[in-house]
Amino acid sequence: MTFLLRLALLLPILFSIFLIGCAGNKSTTSSNGEFSNWASVSPNVIAHFSNGNSSVVSSTGTVSQTNSSVNANILFDSGYNISSITLNQSATNLVTYSAAAGDTIVKDSSGANFTFTNQKLSSIGILGNPYYWGYQYQTYGAWGAWGNVGTGGNAVSIGALTPSSGIPSSGSAVFSGGSNGYLISGGYSYITSANMTANVNFATQSVSFATTGTTAVGKIGGTVTDASGSNLAGTMTYASGKNLMTGSVTSTSGMSGSIIANFYGPNANEIGGTYGLTNATAGNSLVGGFGGKR
Repeated sequence: MTFLLRLALLLPILFSIFLIGCAGNKSTTSSNGEFSNWASVSPNVIAHFSNGNSSVVSSTGTVSQTNSSVNANILFDSGYNISSITLNQSATNLVTYSAAAGDTIVKDSSGANFTFTNQKLSSIGILGNPYYWGYQYQTYGAWGAWGNVGTGGNAVSIGALTPSSGIPSSGSAVFSGGSNGYLISGGYSYITSANMTANVNFATQSVSFATTGTTAVGKIGGTVTDASGSNLAGTMTYASGKNLMTGSVTSTSGMSGSIIANFYGPNANEIGGTYGLTNATAGNSLVGGFGGKR
C-alpha cells in the first residue's frame, strides 16, 4: 500500500479524533453540567439547573405554578459573586442579568441575597445567596418590572431534587433559612427579604410555613424599610413518596394565594419553594421564593 493511500485512509480517523477532543474540551470548560451541590460549583464555570418549581402572578392577578420546565444558569467569579445569571420558567418567560452587559449585580446590605437591575432600569430581581445561608442543594429568586408598574412578577426555586426514596416516612424536622420576593404595593415594585421556617411532619406528610421580619427596598441599594405586612403563613401537604408539596398561604396585610415546594438533597436535607399572592381589591401582589435547611 502506497504512502499516499495510507494517508488518505488515516485522515478521516484523525479528523474525527480532533473533533471529539475539541468537543470534550468545550464541554468541560464552559459548564459544570447539571447542578448537584454548591460545593462542586467552581468560579468562572457555569452552573446549570434544570429542576425546581416556579410561581407567576400575571398582569391580571392570576397565580400559576409549575413543577417542571424550570431551569437556570449561574456564573460566579473568583470571589463567588455572581457575574451573570439566567432564570427561566418557560421558553417565553425568562430573565438574564450580566455584569459584562452593563447590568448591576450586587449583594444586599446583609449579604443574604444578590440583587439585580438591568442596564435599562426596566427590571429588578433578587436571588438568595446560598453561601450566606449555608445551603448545599438549592436556592431561589424573584424578579419583575422596576418602578411604577401593575400587578405581576415571577419566582423560581432551583436545585438538586431529593429522590422519593430519600424522603423520610416518619419523624419531623424544622427547616430554617430565608425568603425573598417581588412585591407590588400601591402601584410600585419592591424586592423583599425575610427569614423563613418550615416545620415538616414526615409521618403525616404535612408542612407549616412562615416568614418573619420582612423588609423591602424600592431600588438596588435603596433604603431598607419595614414590610411586615408581607410576613407569610401557610400550610402544605404532599403524597407519600412524592416530592411535591402544595398548599395555601396568606400575608398579614390580607393577600392570599398558593405555595409549592420540593425537598432538595439526597435525604430531604433542604426544602425550597415559591409562592404567589394577590389582593384584588387593593391591587397588590407578592411572588417569591424560599429555602431552608435542617
